[in-house]
Amino acid sequence: MKLFANLISYIFHPLFLPLYSIVFLMWCNPYYYSKLGSGLSNIILLNVIVNTILLPIIVLLGLQKSKVLDDFKLEKRKQRAIPFIAVLFFFFWTFIVFLKKDFFPIGLTPVMLGAVLCLAIAYVVNILYFKVSLHTIGAGAFVAIVLFASSTSLYALGSVLVLSIFLGGLIGFSRLALNAHSLREVNYGYILGFLAQFSAFIIL
Repeated sequence: MKLFANLISYIFHPLFLPLYSIVFLMWCNPYYYSKLGSGLSNIILLNVIVNTILLPIIVLLGLQKSKVLDDFKLEKRKQRAIPFIAVLFFFFWTFIVFLKKDFFPIGLTPVMLGAVLCLAIAYVVNILYFKVSLHTIGAGAFVAIVLFASSTSLYALGSVLVLSIFLGGLIGFSRLALNAHSLREVNYGYILGFLAQFSAFIIL
């Protein structure tokens, strides 16, 4: 069971959420995003991979090597502050790039704003209250993205919405099975992630 829970936790790691979300939006609006051409699409995806996955991982590795972190799992609440700030910087930078580049589709920008809001809220909750689950924050945010996409996609996304909710439940179950979070921390993650991403779509 723990092997399966760990596998789910790694596959749906919060750092992968922006990439998964942007690939999903490109998939469900093929005619709109096909106008970008493969070149620009690759630039967008490369930007996301480098800024939201590779650079944060490098920073986390550096923090672990310098003994600031025990491991990548960020199990200790007190060790989460510095990594959160570092990753938040990279997420915010990517959001600014999306916002300022005229050739970047405006429909993708709320995804990065949502990621910024999710992490900022998680940081505040972590400092002031408890260790909210980043995994379920990501799961809640993705459900909001699917709901938004269902209003603009050429495809019927009802089955995708059901699948995203199921996967969200599976992610939460995995975090509980690993004793990484309490039920309260998991449930608050769903709520905060959904509200943060929903707010991002309203703002932009």
